[in-house]
Amino acid sequence: MKKSHWLVALAAGAACSFAWAGDECSAPTVIVAGVPASGSTVGATSTPGIPAAHCAGTSELGPDNWYTFTAPANENYVFSLCGSTYDTALSLWSACPDGALLPLACNDDFCGLQSQLTRAMTAGETILIRVGGFSAAAGNYTLSVSGPTPPPANDDCANAIAVGLGSTSGSTISASNDGSTSCVTALSPDVWYTFTAPASTTYAFDTCASPGFDTVLSAYDQCGGTELACNDDMSSAQCAISGLRSRITLDMTQDQTVVIRVGAFGAAVTGAFVLNVSEVTPPPPPPANDDCANAVAIADGDTPINTVSATGDGTPTNTGCGIGSSFHNDVWFVYEAACNGTVTVSTCDASYDTIIAAYGADCPTEPDTAIVCDDDGCDSPNTLASRMTFAVTAGQSYLIRVGSFSATGRGTATVTVATVCDEPTCPADFNDDGFLDFFDLDAYVACFEGTECPEGKDADFNGDGFVDFFDLDAYTEAFENGCDF
Repeated sequence: MKKSHWLVALAAGAACSFAWAGDECSAPTVIVAGVPASGSTVGATSTPGIPAAHCAGTSELGPDNWYTFTAPANENYVFSLCGSTYDTALSLWSACPDGALLPLACNDDFCGLQSQLTRAMTAGETILIRVGGFSAAAGNYTLSVSGPTPPPANDDCANAIAVGLGSTSGSTISASNDGSTSCVTALSPDVWYTFTAPASTTYAFDTCASPGFDTVLSAYDQCGGTELACNDDMSSAQCAISGLRSRITLDMTQDQTVVIRVGAFGAAVTGAFVLNVSEVTPPPPPPANDDCANAVAIADGDTPINTVSATGDGTPTNTGCGIGSSFHNDVWFVYEAACNGTVTVSTCDASYDTIIAAYGADCPTEPDTAIVCDDDGCDSPNTLASRMTFAVTAGQSYLIRVGSFSATGRGTATVTVATVCDEPTCPADFNDDGFLDFFDLDAYVACFEGTECPEGKDADFNGDGFVDFFDLDAYTEAFENGCDF
């Protein structure tokens, strides 16, 4: 008996027609700005008289719901179905479709498969809003209409917001213009901040982290006062996100207050931004060996350098070696050769594009006086670093110069020095001074007795792996035989 009742109810339900709120264009639902309306087109009917292919093909022929909106003010209004659960279609109408009338605007896909439209309206203007679906799709939706955005609280300089060190998010959307700058002529919408220095130092103000907004930054001593700094585009080296962001720096004393203006490059450009304020770390002083006259001693092995604060001392350079006309940001070393041979100097781990050169003992006063120079002598992967090899004479001093290929090149590197001594031509010249005399005999005897050996020498004169009287006999014989220098 219960089963037959359900069948009757289902049959009766199949014959019913449901009237959806806003389903008819002639009876739309009222929507106001700032109050979203949720609904569904499932089970709704399709409005007759809509041209088939004016917006998204057959998308305008499916089930729909209708709303009406009256603008409360002269403003751009955004009508959005973003966040709805199906493939929507949205259109704005001046009146109900009659087979010939076209919509004021129509959109199929704006935010994924959902729809959004923007329309400038005057106060009191009324339009109809149709919520439909692509290719007769139906589902649940949320329709929202944005109201006029109020101007930012710091729209005027007189209402500037105080900021400190760190990042502050802001926006010039709906802002008006309240100032001008020297670096951009356009009078764009702007907002204002104040900053009071907590200490006497240099401060940086930047908008590097701002998403997609071509900013302009300027600073003033007071509202309507003297401009202290202005910047449109910071370099891409300073801001990896975009060179269209801005950066200014100010030397400030403790408790000094400045006014900061955030504007845009174009007169009608607005957007969201991030203003960052930071202390600028002063660069370290120039290295002690920044000038040739103050070259520091260097020996075999690795010597780390940092040229962040190095300068060019104006010493003439070589026009050859692929270096060009000048070294930049160079430092100087002096190397004293311990033997006759060759020395290799390299900077193969450098963080910047280096150039190097070697000179005699005196600082050069004329160009093209280097013994050797090199620009890009290192192997892959650091082919912009340098390596050079030159002959040296025992006891002689040589100046080694490490600089940058470009005027902006600075960084860190390891200067590696490796000496290869020539094989001695007179083994009995034990102190390698180029003469065979009793100083050599004394030097060998001292080495044999374990007192002191000349650099690179040992008492195993016959090379048998043992130090004994056979070595002393071998050296005495070589000394008595003499040398032919």
